[in-house]
Amino acid sequence: PPHAFARNLDVIAHEVGHLIVYGTVGEPAPDRMGAEYAGFQESFADLAALLVAAHLDPVVDQVMQGSRGNLYGANELNRLGELSSTTQIRIASNATRMSEFTLGWVDEHDLSEPLTGAVFDLLLDIYQAYLVERGLIPRALAELADERAHLRAFAPMIQAEYDRWYPQAPQEFRNALCDARDLLGGWLAHMLSRLRPDRLTYMAVRQALLEADGLRHAGFAARIRECFAWRDIGFVSLGPYLGSRRLARTGA
Repeated sequence: PPHAFARNLDVIAHEVGHLIVYGTVGEPAPDRMGAEYAGFQESFADLAALLVAAHLDPVVDQVMQGSRGNLYGANELNRLGELSSTTQIRIASNATRMSEFTLGWVDEHDLSEPLTGAVFDLLLDIYQAYLVERGLIPRALAELADERAHLRAFAPMIQAEYDRWYPQAPQEFRNALCDARDLLGGWLAHMLSRLRPDRLTYMAVRQALLEADGLRHAGFAARIRECFAWRDIGFVSLGPYLGSRRLARTGA
């Protein structure tokens, strides 16, 4: 069935995200359009939509109340472009790695997923670090979620722990998410000022985030490296473009 995308805030924010990249980073010459530039366009547009949603109080309230502070499960933040209560265009908390594209790639939206996933994982790492630092959850729970959240069998165990800790300080959990959101948003703004269109790679994104972390003395450099390494970013070579059309100006 048709969907009224013009009335979907995620979709509009995504498209504005493209315009932000064109207006700040710029666009390479057609003969220098790199695959990772195209993937970055889609990734940043999705992250822009995520950050817009994370600034809406009703969305934050719904996310926190529905997840009980466990942001590793499906929620309104990591489901991008919801089409119904159970379907969406993309998921930020994906498990896609660059090694899946060593033989080649077809669609820049798919190619964007490792980068989006790495940055979303970083957002959760910052959030979890704040929870531990503020005494809202034990370090053991943060480590369990970090190591096992991608394994479905551990989901009930992790959720049960959040169900136990969240009711003790729901407002403080909410504050931790908002603080993590603001830190990441500042990093992404710095990143845009450092990237160049003809040399834009996912490793350049990682380097810009490391610089932003250093400028803020936030102390998350190790986590940035780990999130990107888990996605095989910088460890494998991207295969050739296998689509039937030429790589054109990226859009939706």
